[in-house]
Amino acid sequence: MAQIVVCGLIKGGTGKSTVVRNLSFALAQAGYRVCIVDDDAQANLTISCGIDNPAELPITMGQLMELEMNGEELPDPSQYIRPVNGVDLIPSSRYLSVIENRMRMEEQNFGTLCDMINASEVREDDEKFVSEVDKMFNELAQREPEHFAVRQYKKFKLAAGKTAKSILVSCGARLAPFDIAQLRDLMEMDEMDLESLGERKTALFIIISDTDDTFNFVAALLYTQLFNLLCDKADDQHGGRLPVHVRCLLDEFANIGQIPKFDKLIATIRSREISACIVLQAQSQLKTIYKDAADTIQGNCDTTLW
Repeated sequence: MAQIVVCGLIKGGTGKSTVVRNLSFALAQAGYRVCIVDDDAQANLTISCGIDNPAELPITMGQLMELEMNGEELPDPSQYIRPVNGVDLIPSSRYLSVIENRMRMEEQNFGTLCDMINASEVREDDEKFVSEVDKMFNELAQREPEHFAVRQYKKFKLAAGKTAKSILVSCGARLAPFDIAQLRDLMEMDEMDLESLGERKTALFIIISDTDDTFNFVAALLYTQLFNLLCDKADDQHGGRLPVHVRCLLDEFANIGQIPKFDKLIATIRSREISACIVLQAQSQLKTIYKDAADTIQGNCDTTLW
């Protein structure tokens, strides 16, 4: 009777791949038939078994999972099981992370976007090279050729290798904060239920550092999402006005970062039963952040206290 040994730990760098590889080879030398299944998108175990570039393999765990999801017949095991030093290996690759994220709607977040950028690859000397993300969009194009994402990706692929690589580097640099483990966890799912703020009395406190502005942009994102969601809620479900007035007390307004299009938001939220009280230490702070829009923001405030 076959025995299955699972080696798993959420924390990285604990030696999982090394333990599985060494134990598998030892069991094989002892006369056991061993099959290693690499179910990790990082493919460290696959690489440690001697496969330097898993992305070039035609079939890995990602492709097998995709076939299973689509109800398609799996290929013959000889096409994806690879013998390594007397051990059978079902390899993995970065494509697995793309498939895993496609399986669950709740994983459509910044972490998934970072995974896709990390799985993207452009080679300046080989414009015919196909990355894991290229494969994903090629398959999407076969199913839905007019999909918005497909059309946009085709525009990206028009760029020369050097230009495309520069685009990926720029995207990776701009999104680097979202690849930090703690911020990925924060952005992984929505537990705030911001839409309910205009339907029942709720107190929401957003606390940020007054000395370190590294992650202040997260608060700005939250406020942007809050205003947009509440305006849509008011228009779509409550005839244009929320049943419970939402008052935003924006203390230390200059420290939360720039809220996109705030000059337009503050002119339109009032009619939806949403108000914003902006607190500054100096009026010049508003001018520093919002430039020419500062006068518009101040003009849409019905009261000014000095």
